[in-house]
Order: sequence, then C-alpha cells, then structure tokens
Amino acid sequence: MSKKKINYLIPESSAFFQGHRNQFFSLKRKSFQITSNYPDFTTRNINIAKYKKVFLKSINNLIRLRKGDGGDYNLLNENQLIINKVRLVDSKNEDVSGSFTLYPKSALCKKNNCNTYFDIRESRPCGHKDSDPWEQLTIAAFCDDCGRLLPLHYMTNLNHNCEECNSEKSMAKLYWRSFDQPSSFKVICIKCGALKPLFFFHCDHYERKIDFHRSSLEKKKFRGVPVRANAIYHPFVITIPDIPSIEDGNQTTKLDSVARVFSEAFSDIVSNEIEEVVIYSNEFLTEMRNSKDFWELPRIKLTCEDLDIEQQKLVDLRDNEIIKVIRNVLRTSFDKIRSGADEDKLKKRYGIDIISKLVSTLKELEYTEKDYQGMLLINTAFSQVSSNVNIPSHQSYLSKYKNKGMNILNQLNIYDVYHISNLKMIQAELGYIEGSTRRKPLLFDTFRDFESRDKHTVYVRDFLTEGIVFQLNKSKIFQWIKKNNPSICSTFDIDENKTGNASFAKIIKNEECVKQIEILLHTFSHLLIQKSTEHTGLDVNSISEIIYPKSASFLLYSTNSINIGGLEFTFDEALMDWLSEIQELAKSCPQDPACLLNEKGSCNACCYVPEFVCERFNNDLDRSSITGKTERIDVGFLDV
Repeated sequence: MSKKKINYLIPESSAFFQGHRNQFFSLKRKSFQITSNYPDFTTRNINIAKYKKVFLKSINNLIRLRKGDGGDYNLLNENQLIINKVRLVDSKNEDVSGSFTLYPKSALCKKNNCNTYFDIRESRPCGHKDSDPWEQLTIAAFCDDCGRLLPLHYMTNLNHNCEECNSEKSMAKLYWRSFDQPSSFKVICIKCGALKPLFFFHCDHYERKIDFHRSSLEKKKFRGVPVRANAIYHPFVITIPDIPSIEDGNQTTKLDSVARVFSEAFSDIVSNEIEEVVIYSNEFLTEMRNSKDFWELPRIKLTCEDLDIEQQKLVDLRDNEIIKVIRNVLRTSFDKIRSGADEDKLKKRYGIDIISKLVSTLKELEYTEKDYQGMLLINTAFSQVSSNVNIPSHQSYLSKYKNKGMNILNQLNIYDVYHISNLKMIQAELGYIEGSTRRKPLLFDTFRDFESRDKHTVYVRDFLTEGIVFQLNKSKIFQWIKKNNPSICSTFDIDENKTGNASFAKIIKNEECVKQIEILLHTFSHLLIQKSTEHTGLDVNSISEIIYPKSASFLLYSTNSINIGGLEFTFDEALMDWLSEIQELAKSCPQDPACLLNEKGSCNACCYVPEFVCERFNNDLDRSSITGKTERIDVGFLDV
C-alpha cells in the first residue's frame, strides 16, 4: 500500500483523553491507533521533585491492586519513572506531536462483494489486486480478564484451516447479519464453501513474545469488540492544583523556584520516602510546637528574628509561622550543603535531625497530598486579591456577600463557596485502563518505554484556569452519618459528646464513613456539572472535578484552553440560581423508580457525565445520599 501523511487534530483541553498512546480514533471511515506521543522537554515550570512522588504513589497503588489477579506486574521506584510534557502544536503546519497507525490492519476485499478477510500488509487470498476496493474490519478480539487485544485471525477460526476440505488458511470469507455484532459473524471456506460460526478461542493471559503473564485467572473466551475511541482503552489522568506555599506570598517571580528548592531539600536531607505534605499535618505541627530542643537552637532563634516571629510562648506559635521556619531552615541548610558545607554539622545546627526524626514517626499518617490540596483550597493560604497571573486569588462567598443567599446555602447544608482565579493545574496521565472502568480491580498499565520495559513514562501538562470550591457543613455531615448509622458506617461508634469539627475529625478516620462522604460530595458535584451549561457557559465537556472528602469539599474547574471567566461571573451573579436547581434535580430522574432502586441512584439520565470529565469514571454516585428514602440511605443529607 502507498503511504500518505494525514493529520488528526485534537483540542488542547482533550489532548490527554483523546490523544494518548494506545487510544483509538476514527478518521475518514477508518480506525487508527495512536502509537507515540512526542515529548516536550521544557518541564521546568513543573515541580517534578514534588509531584514525582505523588505520581509514583498513585501508580503503585493501582499496580498493587492489579497484582491481585496474579499478573507479572512489579511496583516502580523513582528511577524507573520518566516525566515528560506532551508536545502540543497549534496547527498541522507547525509539525506534529505524535504518530498513529491504522488498526486493526484487518480488511475485507470489496471487489464484487468478495468479503474475503486479509491483512493489508499481505496479498489477498482471494486473488484480487491490491488496488481493488477494500474495507477495514474494525472488530478485534479482547479478553476482559487480562486486557489482551489481538486481530480476529489470531484468536478465532478466521484464516484457519478448513475442517471439511483440509485446505490451509481457507476459512477466510465473512458473512454477517449485523456488521457491528460479531456474534452474527460466520466464516466461509474459499475453497469448498463450508460455513461455520465465527468461533473465539480462550485466552490463557500469557504473552509469549515477552514471556509475560497478565493474570493467573482461569482461561476466558475472547470476545469481539469494536475498535473505536473509549471502547477499549481509557486514560488514567489525575489533576492536581499547584498551590503556592503559605509564606511564598506575592513572590511572583520566585514562586516556582522557591517551591522546587524546598521539595528537593525535603527529599534529600529529611526523607525521600515520605511526602512533604506531612509538615502541614496537625500531628507534625503539634509535635514541633512542643519541641523545645528545636526552638532553643541558636540558629533557630536567629531565623525567628529574621522572620519577625516572636518566641515568648511556643504554644502561641501559629501554624503558618512554624511552617515558615521549617521551610526556611531546610532551604538554607540545603543551599549550604550543596555549596560544600559539612552536612552533619549543619543538620545539628539547624535542627534538621529533630525534624527528620519526627517525620519518620509519622510515616503512617493518613493525610495525603490530595488532603493537603483540599485544606489549602478552602483556606486563604494565598493572596486574597492578586492581579498577577502567577498568584491565585481567593474569595469566600459569605465574606464577600455576607447574608446574601443564606437561605439556599442553609437548605443545601453548604458551609461556604470559594472562587479561585489564576489557578495553576498540573495534569498527569499516569497510564491507561484496559477494558471496563467499572471492573475491580481496574486493569491499569503504564506507558512503558519502547526501548526498555523497565522505564515508564508519565505525561504531564500545566495550565492556568479558575475554579469554584463548594464546602459542605461538617456538623451536618456528622448528623447525617449519625442518623443513618449503622447502615452507612457499620464499624463506626457514634460519640454523642463530640460536635462540629471535632466530630468530623473522628468520622474521617473511619474508611466506611469517608467512602460515604465521597459519594455524597461526588453526587453533589455531578448534579452541578449537569446544570453547568445553563449558568456558567461551560458545557459538561469543559468542566471537571476533584473530590476532597477529608475537607468536606469539592472543586469544579474549567478545562477550556481559553478561560473566559464563566465561573467567576457565575460566582458573582448567578451562584444561587445554579445551586437552587440541585434539590429538584436530585429528587427527579426520568428513569425513576428504577434508577433510584435498581441502579443505585445514578444513570445516564441524571448523574452520568462524560467519563473523561469525572475523576472516578462515573462510579461512586448515589442520589439517595441527598434525598434518602432507600434501603441504602434512609435519611438524605438535605433532611438533617
């Protein structure tokens, strides 16, 4: 066949979801598979030292779950992980950002309705010419248990020997009732005309070419699947707000470099096993506040003087003051060590040994990077008002508008709503899922390096956007858990003496309770996304979410490549109109009562959004968390 260069254009906001390696797409009535993404090596704007640990932890959690099926999958270390930006171009005339190829390379000869199956790289068994018309056969064999995908003739009786006349590879002609239904396919021998149903073989989950077992499950029959976008492979993408540190303030020109140096310092001289988020935890701050040996060090006293921090009463030190001191001494000592100073002496002078020892005792701490994001997003840790695009600005609805809309907020048990502009997001494609996104465990795999299977690539991009954070009332969440106990959280004992934040702090230590809070927040989020077009100007493809259960909050942010300020306008002018529709939407679905009772309170008619918009692939949704009156949840959140 002659080769012809063609282009496939993808919007920037969808590049990770529609343009990742292995993904399929249709163009000019043919199916193609993306074979490579070209890297952009300018990752200096992204804090790789910090986020590499986050990526690695997420990847290993997914691999650990997949290993439960017995596959030859190994956990990764930092040296095996390659971080690359995806190369994005503005037009087809500016070069390209990746490559793709026709897949599957299976076709049917259409000369006189011949319908003989052949590989486009080989001559046709029917004897017709290469220049004669043909049609791609966009059906392949897929194993739901291990994720293997192969052309039909590998795992069916197509192109195999005829049992009637013993002719070699003569079962090559296809007949069907419906071209999109492989179950209707029949195979005809081109020699004797024998007719047999298309028969799929069993998968043993073993790739012989690379001696790799995908699973130890029992053999399972392949099934025919159409090769098209989002039917077989799904990208696994996480999005992380890149939040400036508390003391970075308005250092607009130094913001990225300051944060990067701290991350490198923490990793090199404190711990390369624990995420730096630990220094923001209540446990760490409490212990540091009580560490008299640290605060008595001459260098620490001098640091406090330089930072205008008074040390008369350690108990009165604010959290941000402790964090400011810790980050300052780590960066200072790290710079001196890199300049050749004695590392052991510096660690003692600056109390790094004390910090390291304390950090090591908090290895099992339940806070994560994501919890840290939620805490900072709802706190004014960055500039209240900023005209510089490098610094986010943060507005509380109740602080700005006082009692305006309080009735609706109280009806929905919403504590406050925050608008954040100039928000830098880090988006990372960790790998992809083979087959169903509802399978447990997910069939997750990484993007392995072509030259070395021990190297794995994570693709990243960063973009500026805006977002709105909705925070639910923590006391109301506690009451909701209490009224539905033990049906919601069977392992949780209600403490009648605790109220408010103290009660919430207890329930978030219970996995069952956290799961139910996630479902509640996630359902709230999807109901708002469903109504986003009417009020924000953003359709459901251009607004995405992040759920923060331990902060009782969720973030909705724009994924548009051009930010038109739709969320800010809504926050200022139409927020109450947007929120007022949630209650009605939660209570009514065209598919009720079947949706509420049989589909666990979510379906395409009410809660589902495009999968690439949802961080959980439309799982963990239930309208009864809001409305109640089901066997799952008796009292809805809006009724407490």
